Formats: sequence, structure tokens, C-alpha cells
Amino acid sequence: MLGFQSLAFAHNPYQSSLKLHVLEHEGWLAISLSQYGIEQALVKKYPELDLKAVDLTEFKELLIKYLRETIAISINGEALKIGKGAIKLGNHQSDLKFKINYLPANPNIIKVTAPCFEENQNQINFFQIVYKDSHVREKLTKDNAFSASFLIENNTVAVFSESDSENFYNNYILWVSLAIVAIAILIFVFKRKNKTTA
Repeated sequence: MLGFQSLAFAHNPYQSSLKLHVLEHEGWLAISLSQYGIEQALVKKYPELDLKAVDLTEFKELLIKYLRETIAISINGEALKIGKGAIKLGNHQSDLKFKINYLPANPNIIKVTAPCFEENQNQINFFQIVYKDSHVREKLTKDNAFSASFLIENNTVAVFSESDSENFYNNYILWVSLAIVAIAILIFVFKRKNKTTA
């Protein structure tokens, strides 16, 4: 039988940490959560459920189901499947670790949406990507729809914002336009020079 935590979590009870380790062809996702925050979110998500009457096995299954439904990760546009895992429930903090069985070769853009525990007001999820010797962390909140994008380039991972993408696209269009204008000018000058020499 599960009882609710009466004491506040040592740090913010509405804060969680998710860490994706990107390895060659596979990876794993480690999650650390406040037990109090878990219980509060599940009560709001499943109001018909009496958590005090749920046994430990059912609680673990419910938590894993909830996390799989609320965490979406893609690499190079390909959705990752969260595989088997282990869970360690604690009085104040619970830790989970899931295997990611298949990762695309040459990971480049990683997109994450993790609104887990958004049922809790002021929920903050820190999502970290670890790739080789590089790592970066982004804060996911309601303000950014619990979403972030990461870019892996030259064995380094960085947060990649939509404005970065727009700037890249705009710069690309600018350079292509300039190249077309330069080629048109060269053709015009070349044709004019040929007419004057003929």
C-alpha cells in the first residue's frame, strides 16, 4: 500500500531530471523524480484512482505507462522507442532507467517533448543530452511547451532553437540569392564583352 509523502521534497518537488545518453546504435534514458511530485501528478491525471489502495507493482506499472505516454524523443526525424527499464522507488526520490534499443546512425537533430508531470503547477523538467564527451541541458516548462531541440555537430551537442533554424534558412536564402545575382552579372558582363569584341 502506498502512502502520500507528508514532507516536502528536499529540493523543488515539481522538478525532474531526464538524461538521454546517446551511444552508437543504442542509448539509455535516466530519469530522477520527486516521489511527492509523482504522486501529485498521478492523482490529477487519474482522479478515479485511489493511490493509497494501489500496490507497489501496480504503481510502478502506472508510472512507467505514464512516462512512456508523456515523453517523445526523435533523432533525425525518427521516433525513438523507450524500451525495457528498471525503477527504484524511494521515499523522497525515485529513479528510472530505460534502454533505447535502436538509435539512427550519425545523430544530428534531437527533438524532445517531455510534458511529464505538467499536471503539477510550475513543473520544471531538466532534459540533458550526453553524447561522447559533450553534454548540454535545457529547462523544459509550460513556457516552451516542455519541448526542446538539440544539434549534434562535430562530436558536440548544443541546444538548437527554432530561431537558429530560421536564421540558418534566411542566411541560406540570402547567400543563394547573392550567388544567383553574381552569376547573372557575370553572364551579362561576359555577353556584353563578347559583343564589343565581335
